[in-house]
Amino acid sequence: MKKFDIKETTDYLDEIGVIYTVNNNPTPEQLEKLRKGVEKRDLRIQQMIEDYHSGKYDELIKSIENKSPTT
Repeated sequence: MKKFDIKETTDYLDEIGVIYTVNNNPTPEQLEKLRKGVEKRDLRIQQMIEDYHSGKYDELIKSIENKSPTT
């Protein structure tokens, strides 16, 4: 998985017009909330990868491939 640096991320957010603020001094509670959010995201991604490798999405992928127009 690609890791983004702060400059690349903020440049992209600016490019697409997202308004954001940067907190350079987060509280321990804010850090814990962020940490839990990242852990939850990582678990969801890992589950999706495992589901894909197990063949769970094979039927869905086939149905999408069958519907896509060919040139």
